Amino acid sequence: MDIAKEYFDEGVSGKAGANLEKQLGQLLKDAKAGECIVVESTDRLGRQNPFLLGGIIHDAVVNRGLEIHFYTLNLVVNETTIKDLGTQFGVFTSAALGNRENEQKKQRTNKALLNAVNSAKQGKATQTLIRVAPECFGWDDTKKKIFHKPSADTIKDIFRWYVEGLGRRSICIRLNGSKTPTPYKIGKKTRGGVKRWHETTIARILANEAYAGVITINGQRFDILPPVVSKETFEKVQNMIIRNGNRHGHTSEEYRCNNLFTGIGHCTCGATLKVSKTETSKDKVAYYYRCQGSMVGSCQHNEGFRADLFEATFFANYFGNPDHLLTKESMEIKERISALETRIQNHAKAMGNLLDLVEAGDKDAKTRYNARKLEKETAERELMLAKSQHSQQRDMPTAMKAVADLFKAGFIKMPTLPEHTLKKIQSVLGDNEQRRAIAKALPNVFGGVIFDFGKRTIQPTTCQSKTLPPISVPKR
Repeated sequence: MDIAKEYFDEGVSGKAGANLEKQLGQLLKDAKAGECIVVESTDRLGRQNPFLLGGIIHDAVVNRGLEIHFYTLNLVVNETTIKDLGTQFGVFTSAALGNRENEQKKQRTNKALLNAVNSAKQGKATQTLIRVAPECFGWDDTKKKIFHKPSADTIKDIFRWYVEGLGRRSICIRLNGSKTPTPYKIGKKTRGGVKRWHETTIARILANEAYAGVITINGQRFDILPPVVSKETFEKVQNMIIRNGNRHGHTSEEYRCNNLFTGIGHCTCGATLKVSKTETSKDKVAYYYRCQGSMVGSCQHNEGFRADLFEATFFANYFGNPDHLLTKESMEIKERISALETRIQNHAKAMGNLLDLVEAGDKDAKTRYNARKLEKETAERELMLAKSQHSQQRDMPTAMKAVADLFKAGFIKMPTLPEHTLKKIQSVLGDNEQRRAIAKALPNVFGGVIFDFGKRTIQPTTCQSKTLPPISVPKR
């Protein structure tokens, strides 16, 4: 027999027909009438209910003219033999046994997982947790504890690089350039040492709370894994992901082209901002914050704010007394964190009270349980963001502190900002790395900044949706 092509599904279960969406499905699509499909046994086609599997075999043989050879059963199914009672009995019996084995395996797995959950509730880790934990976690059977595999160091690097400002694409380029193995099992088709990194892989890693020690099993969260990164780092990354979702474009090496207000700054018309460069003389250039809408004719405000004067005005006014704004905001976030933690505890307690009724089959209890679960998950996401905001405010980047420190000596605010203070602010804002740090910090202090180019004013809103008084931007 000549083999036309070999199809291989690695790590794809046939228990619910998932392989029909992978290589098996492709095989059935590629096969032409008169060709023979060679399969080890019926459970390689699938381990669904035998009535369902029989329908797949009947369609392939009768409707598409294929022949299927199950070589361990020494059974050939074609348009002639499919009518034979012995063939029907052989296929159905084999499929029924495969389905029964699959059901028993599911029961054993569910029982083991239930035991793991009960142990986790008592703060004890078990080997079963490794089955649902990321690949960088292993089990030491001698010490009866979970440990970190070498790939955990790569996970730490990914989180650290993201916090430092590298995007997902840049992280992929760095990992692929160093030929760093991906943290996945090595198999016949997916060899960890050669499988390339992709942005989606980085995104999944950054969003997986298991790396911070928290694993979710059947909707329940357990803080039981040895953390690869600190909870503070994980929370900070989640906040950055949310904030960066509103950011577009890249940072120019020319620091004035780095828009500090990307994602939070808007014109009164609703359009976003753009920083443009204008040549003022042969050797000098100036940068201006402008409305994107004015560049396409949808906004009448064509005149922009000169970047150096506007930025100095902004920081002089809102960081001239930084303790007042930031401390007040920080206290409000701390109160919100406390309220969210109480709400989560109440939901968890209510879910625990309903669990016995749910397991007894009470449908109304199950509906209330699921509603509580959804509310608890929503509160947990809000808590993660609030903690990250509090962390960002508590540890503001050095550049932001440097700007705020300029005003501790009591400098006069704009519009009569002294020239030497203006130059100090501009020197801090003149470094591109510091500008990146400031751009990351601002969304954790301000929820939005409205630019009124007609009145030449700006008006921020805090993260708690409180509107601050507007200030005027000088024109020089």
